[in-house]
Amino acid sequence: MTAKPAWVKIRSIERQGTSFKHVYFYSDWLEIAKPEAKGDETAQMFNRQAVFGKKFQAQLGEMTVTLIGCGGRGAIFAEMLGRLGVQKWILIDSDRLETVNLNRMPGAMVEQQMYKVEYVKQLIKQIYPTGSWVRAIPSAIEQKKPTMK
Repeated sequence: MTAKPAWVKIRSIERQGTSFKHVYFYSDWLEIAKPEAKGDETAQMFNRQAVFGKKFQAQLGEMTVTLIGCGGRGAIFAEMLGRLGVQKWILIDSDRLETVNLNRMPGAMVEQQMYKVEYVKQLIKQIYPTGSWVRAIPSAIEQKKPTMK
């Protein structure tokens, strides 16, 4: 016979503080996790994603993402997915950082005269100094027009 989980009653106070509701949770949901070892900062970074499970986090770590275009949206996309756990990347963009596009590049400076793929690679390497794999390809992908016969 398995024991039923105990319910925990918590007060949820209204924003103005004039009333409250009782909210019930399974006690299992409120268990205090053991603190991670201080040296394992990558594991600590994902503590708030534990609700998705270790298998999901491992899948993100093994996934390879190819990003075509490392401009304003691409750089932010790479940083956000990197912080979620994606560590393997193929970056493709022929453009360089310039004054006109710095306002869309997170943390970029005028002094950084480099390809955008190299800049985004730096962003990912700041998140994962070890354990990540990033291939930066500073060239364009061109579409050939079909010939009419």
